Amino acid sequence: MAVRSRMHTALMISIAVAALLAVTMTPVQGQVAENKTFRLDVSGVPAGDANATLEITITNTSTNQSLGSANVTAPSPFDLLGVTDEEGDPSVEISASDPQTIELRGLGLAPVDPDESFTFLVTVDVQRCTEGDSEEFEATAKQSNTYLGTGNDFFWENPGLTASIDGTCSLEFVDQPADAEREMTITSAPYDDQGDPITVDILDASADRERATHSTATVDLTAQNPDVPADDIVLGGTTSVEAVAGFASFEPGPTLAPSAFDYAFVASADFDGGGTDATVTSTAFDIVDDAVDCPPNQPCAEAAVARRQNQVISVTFGAGATQQTLAASLGAFDAPGFTCENSSASSLAGQFFLSGVFSERLGTVVYEVMNAQHPANAYEICWAAPYPFKTDNGEQSTVRGVTKPDGSVVDLNVGELPDCSNRAPVRPCVRHRSFDNPTSTVTIEIATDNRDPWMRH
Repeated sequence: MAVRSRMHTALMISIAVAALLAVTMTPVQGQVAENKTFRLDVSGVPAGDANATLEITITNTSTNQSLGSANVTAPSPFDLLGVTDEEGDPSVEISASDPQTIELRGLGLAPVDPDESFTFLVTVDVQRCTEGDSEEFEATAKQSNTYLGTGNDFFWENPGLTASIDGTCSLEFVDQPADAEREMTITSAPYDDQGDPITVDILDASADRERATHSTATVDLTAQNPDVPADDIVLGGTTSVEAVAGFASFEPGPTLAPSAFDYAFVASADFDGGGTDATVTSTAFDIVDDAVDCPPNQPCAEAAVARRQNQVISVTFGAGATQQTLAASLGAFDAPGFTCENSSASSLAGQFFLSGVFSERLGTVVYEVMNAQHPANAYEICWAAPYPFKTDNGEQSTVRGVTKPDGSVVDLNVGELPDCSNRAPVRPCVRHRSFDNPTSTVTIEIATDNRDPWMRH
């Protein structure tokens, strides 16, 4: 019994020692992570909606295991275009089954060696317009050079890796808005509602500012005018367009009222739905009541007519005019109001302005003014212009400060016009008056050498 007891005791000790050895030889999780770890680093700053090159480095940081292969998956804002490597020895390819994943094979990175890392270049197309960090990269690594087998995965030391996108897309008018008639379609061709449309480019954030071909952002147009309150601007037609490959075409175009000088469109877009707005302002353009085409060096085939509240002005250029377009507006929003002292004359013509495409201002322009609301025995013309002229009594016109609707004050020469028959060929002058007529009219004639009755100030 004693012998058996000693043998039993010895057996129990042996089992205990074996159990202790088994426990000692099983590494804890921290030891596994320390023994089989890798690191991923990404450098390069991609620009919004542009092509960029990222430099990615994978490093074996384990203490005793070689790293043979890995998969690196790029976040969704990046469309992988191609990969290259500095050494060319390992295999670096975009996965045939997943176009967002780069497959690294045959790396053979030894453990605990500062030189045992591998760097490769990735060309990406950034499909996002706004700046900020991208989504996270994903990465896995194995001992095997062929990325096969189970149980040989490495632990990733720095998950949560992102790349920072720099800059935000911007907008640019390609085809600017041109002068147009009130409430008619505005295009990039003056007074032509069938002309080429207004267009806007969405530009990427790269230094070259090229078209952001991935952007389908909606581009909106609003109108502004220094002399017209925002609540009085009536904007219609096409004012919102979804870009196609970064290009927005407003066709058919927008419309505007009332008539006034120096309108501008403001184009805006919210990229990626992130509340990041970009805006750009167009060049200035005019809205007029009426416009007609005039052949070079010939009288206009028809008159431009402006109508408002039973007030009518028709305008025809005489022979020698070289401009292509004649446009007219009556009582333009930014035209000043004025009066002649001791006179009951009509001031309608003084609120008239010309606009258009002019190569020169030569020849004669004739205005016919009618006011059906206020018939009179005779119409005199109280005229205002930025140039001096002789008045009805032969005196020099008076300079008067006139306040525009925006509060600014301009100096204009003001006075009643003489008859053309009495002072021919001096212009401006009155060619014709009608008397005792409910639709009394008066015809005015001026030279057109920079003598618009209401010039821009």
